[in-house]
Amino acid sequence: MRVDKKYKGLVIKKFNEFFLVEVNPNKSFDGNKKFLCKLKKSVNFRNQFVFVGDEVILFQIDLKSKRAIIESLVKRNNFLERPSVANISNIYVICSVDEPKLNLSQINKFLISAEQLGVEVSLVLTKCDLITEEKRLLLIEKFHQWGYQAITLNLNNPENLRTLLIELKKKKCSIFMGPSGVGKTTLLNMIIPG
Repeated sequence: MRVDKKYKGLVIKKFNEFFLVEVNPNKSFDGNKKFLCKLKKSVNFRNQFVFVGDEVILFQIDLKSKRAIIESLVKRNNFLERPSVANISNIYVICSVDEPKLNLSQINKFLISAEQLGVEVSLVLTKCDLITEEKRLLLIEKFHQWGYQAITLNLNNPENLRTLLIELKKKKCSIFMGPSGVGKTTLLNMIIPG
């Protein structure tokens, strides 16, 4: 069954020449809200590429095969080159306090890179169960002096994780950035199991 109307959707995954696009859940078709899409061949995107986070207009939506065509790209608000993400509402810079050790110079580079987009930037400190409470409080104060209200995550106290989850649900398009081994994937798996 094909839907004749056009709908706005959000690109949530990109692979090769295909895009997974989620249509507004309020406009889902019998529970279908994600469609595998390709770009309309006759449309000139003026040398712009479509990325995760882009809003697009879909047409020729086929409910049975869960496929559609991307007709056009909605104007984007911003774009981060690495990783390639568009229309970011906020960035979470993730850093561990231990294993690997906290590197203030590295954190500074990530924060500067994130601030250049002109979006809300938050700092998340992971593995706080590996340091003393005194050191955790000193780090919170240090980053407060830098102008950031650091979120500290501790495996022994899941309350801050719950607070982060509530905060993330209010955001439109959040991304995590930070060095390798700081717990980004672990954090994502806790937020979105599987």
